Amino acid sequence: MKNIKYITLLFAAIIVTACGDPDLRFEQFEEAKKGAFARNLSGVTGAFDAGNIAGSTVGATVEFYDENQGQNVASYSWTVEYRSNGGNNGNDVAAVSFVTFNSSQFTTNADGLPELTFTLGFQDALDALGIDGLTLAAGDRFRFDATITKTDGSTYGFLQHGPNLISQPPFSALARIDANVVCLFANDAMFTGAYELTLGPTDGVWGGPFGESGNIVTLVNSGATERQFTTPYGERDLGGGFPITPTLSFVCDEVFVLDTDLGASCGGAGIRVGQGASAGPGNFDLFDDTTFTINFSDEVLGDCAGEIPDITYTFVKQ
Repeated sequence: MKNIKYITLLFAAIIVTACGDPDLRFEQFEEAKKGAFARNLSGVTGAFDAGNIAGSTVGATVEFYDENQGQNVASYSWTVEYRSNGGNNGNDVAAVSFVTFNSSQFTTNADGLPELTFTLGFQDALDALGIDGLTLAAGDRFRFDATITKTDGSTYGFLQHGPNLISQPPFSALARIDANVVCLFANDAMFTGAYELTLGPTDGVWGGPFGESGNIVTLVNSGATERQFTTPYGERDLGGGFPITPTLSFVCDEVFVLDTDLGASCGGAGIRVGQGASAGPGNFDLFDDTTFTINFSDEVLGDCAGEIPDITYTFVKQ
């Protein structure tokens, strides 16, 4: 299993393309001749934090466009539905009316278009849906869908927009917003810095996939509740290994190792690490970053490995 002669490192060119063009105009779409649309000017901000329901919101700044420079937009309305990830006793709740912003609440921006800055509140969503916030679980989803109503009574929402338009993030985000329940850290410095790893009791396919016990890694902030670190993969049995950068996702009291393709193959099959089908998540304390654990699968496939072991590491802050 630990014969490394089949290891082939793969090098790939990564092409990164922009997801949204801030200068993208509605005139570029056929729908602009007959519909009405909201364009995202700010990006969707905020989060639904289970530890601060009353103070949590998501929102954005938008401008409106139609065949008359947005002047025929009468209102911008939102519904909200709930998709359970275990909260609310596992029960989903169908969409209900949530909030309507009328044209009298719009301002006019420098381009002469109607503009609106709005927020959608966590507690308000719970009240509208009749859900007790104490029953929520991490990963529960609140889905907000928007509808624009014009002065002639015609309406335009997520399902009415054509694929060319809705595939553009500046537009799609303002027709639909998904707010998942998360637990935010007290500050961005939590779960960052140097940590010493303890491996065990199970080895990976080629020793410790994130190094041996005593290995010290540096966690860096890669998202509101995500952290990354760089470490050699297979350091013990692969002649020092090769560097990988896994991502840890902290979800309220559980830690997940996000799938990481190592850019290598064994016997023609790829090598990756990740949560896998069998490994349960690790654990952490939202208010104490001195130690936490991770569990994940060392997924070496093909004819180099007869098993996919589940690995545990304990991290202790230095």
